[in-house]
Amino acid sequence: MGGTAVSAGSQTGGDLALALRDVEKDYGAVRVLEGASANFEPLRPHVIMGPSGAGKTTLLRLLAGLERPDAGEVMRGADVRLGMTFQEDRLCENLTATANIRLPHGYLPDELLERFLAEERAAMEACGLPVDARPVRELSGGQRRRVAILRCVLADANTLLFDEPLKGMDEKTVDAVMAFVGPLVAERTVLWATHDERELAFFENPVLWRVEDGHVSTC
Repeated sequence: MGGTAVSAGSQTGGDLALALRDVEKDYGAVRVLEGASANFEPLRPHVIMGPSGAGKTTLLRLLAGLERPDAGEVMRGADVRLGMTFQEDRLCENLTATANIRLPHGYLPDELLERFLAEERAAMEACGLPVDARPVRELSGGQRRRVAILRCVLADANTLLFDEPLKGMDEKTVDAVMAFVGPLVAERTVLWATHDERELAFFENPVLWRVEDGHVSTC
């Protein structure tokens, strides 16, 4: 079957951030999504749940344009600027935490760089991360996870995709991270995939979605 790539600016009236229309996605003989349709309203938190292997990661990768549907259409608003935290940290191992967090910004003029470095330092301290010259390969798993999250939330993005971002962190660390992250994502479109229903409490009036049996539906 001929798939379609993510379409920019194809939503009706410009009022949708991200959407699926009758999307099908297979990996070999395994059907992951079958006629899946969903509209993800902008400027809202969307929490995506479902059993392991149901397709939560595939859904996020399709919306990010990292996968192509086998059939149907994935739509993304023309003004959408995406940031994403993957299940894997996907860090540049030889760079420091601060350098990894700055990666989405590319070159910054001196004045903007100074301002960002101050913002970055405050974010790292709030999330219990050391601000030093160690490469991230020397950090613990929980510290690396926090670097990946901060790289996403401090990016110049208005739509953020998170794939089980809090895994591997203890409750105290999660509370500190979300106390900082919560206000930063409150006025952005957020898609947050998780197995843990307790994470719903981190968002105000979230839309709860379930991915199961090839379909995506609100709960």
